[in-house]
Amino acid sequence: LEDFTRTIELAPRDSMPRTERALIRAEKGDVEGAEADFTDAIELAPTSVYPLLNRGRLRAARDPRAAEADFTRALAIEPGNTDALVWRAVARRNAGDLKGAAADLTRAIELAPSEATAWAGRAEVRRALGDQDGAISDATRALELDARSHTAFCVRGLARAEKGELEKAGRRRASRCSRFRRTSCITATKTAGSARARAASRSMTCDRPATRRRSIARSRCWWRRNVR
Repeated sequence: LEDFTRTIELAPRDSMPRTERALIRAEKGDVEGAEADFTDAIELAPTSVYPLLNRGRLRAARDPRAAEADFTRALAIEPGNTDALVWRAVARRNAGDLKGAAADLTRAIELAPSEATAWAGRAEVRRALGDQDGAISDATRALELDARSHTAFCVRGLARAEKGELEKAGRRRASRCSRFRRTSCITATKTAGSARARAASRSMTCDRPATRRRSIARSRCWWRRNVR
């Protein structure tokens, strides 16, 4: 933190050190400080998607509509950004817009059909919409792509149990899933770096959204350590 703070003092118009300091603050649980740094970085680099994506992720649980606006703005800059689509689905899911979340995940699948996270996320949303068959199909596809997808196993097990297919769901899997909150598995990714998010990641399962950006990947590393 001290090095990035000094860098900001020496180069106040550079957005990069603000983004990096925000990531560290988020990992330390300083959500307000992180959001302030991301906001400053956005003002300094309004056409960069990185601070928009990261600020949106911080807001996804606390203020999903504001998060949705950040991801929408990022998509205006990079229409094919699958990270923004998956995370906007998270925000919309948190805001109760299940159809909007499903649409975003469908678009993400069209752009990146080998991304298991998008398939697992859409499976969860379809189950919430009452489409158990669609949820099972999507979860199965996610497991073909990632055999360790906890979300896909959990969602498929719950959907099968709801259809009465108890043998396929499996007592062991159903028992394991019953420990998780039956809301959105992908909301375990909310508020990256906060103590509350770390606690949530231990009590429920989810998959990491795909990332191609170092800054985003860095603040997600604790999900892999604690969730996968």
